Amino acid sequence: MSTFDRNSAPVSRLANERQPVSSSHLHYIVETELARHLQSGKSFTAYGVTLALRENYPMLDIVHQRVRKIVQTRMAKLAVPYRKKMQMHGGAWAMTYIPASINLIPADSDRAWEQQWRANTARSTFEAMMLDINAS
Repeated sequence: MSTFDRNSAPVSRLANERQPVSSSHLHYIVETELARHLQSGKSFTAYGVTLALRENYPMLDIVHQRVRKIVQTRMAKLAVPYRKKMQMHGGAWAMTYIPASINLIPADSDRAWEQQWRANTARSTFEAMMLDINAS
């Protein structure tokens, strides 16, 4: 009886041997992996979760689109200090979840915060216009 060597098997053979994963099982393993990523306190992407799952469960057919949907849904519902940012990863844009510092703003400072935001936005718009003018 021969043993299966994953590293020497042809890719097409490996793909054919992967087992489909049920929706409930996929949710469970994604939730478990997502918890690990959140506990690490580091930035991550849904694709990073997919890669970790594929490494941990090489015989399961882990489809990234399904994992990404679960991650995005869970992150939208969780009250955790993470913010979303689109970043370039390996030549493609990906939603990156970044730990956010928790800044508690007193209720009476909402107006001051809004004014600061408007000033920053106006400054950014002005800088963008200047870059366009200088590039011409």
